[in-house]
Amino acid sequence: MCKLDESDLWPDVAQPRRTISHEVKALYRHRWAVPQTIWRRLFQGASRKIDILTHSNLFLAEDTEPLSVTAGRCV
Repeated sequence: MCKLDESDLWPDVAQPRRTISHEVKALYRHRWAVPQTIWRRLFQGASRKIDILTHSNLFLAEDTEPLSVTAGRCV
């Protein structure tokens, strides 16, 4: 794998890099690449509400822990 940045190869056409907020801890290219432990921690750490886009939440049915955390907090 090449360790060069696009701007190293084509400095005249490469777009400037965007800075990422210090609040961002990790980036995952695909939802399935996020470890299950992170999903669990996110669900357990929610203090106010969790919004779930129904189009893309089918993967949650495969892991019962986030569902049980959510069910235990419903008011």
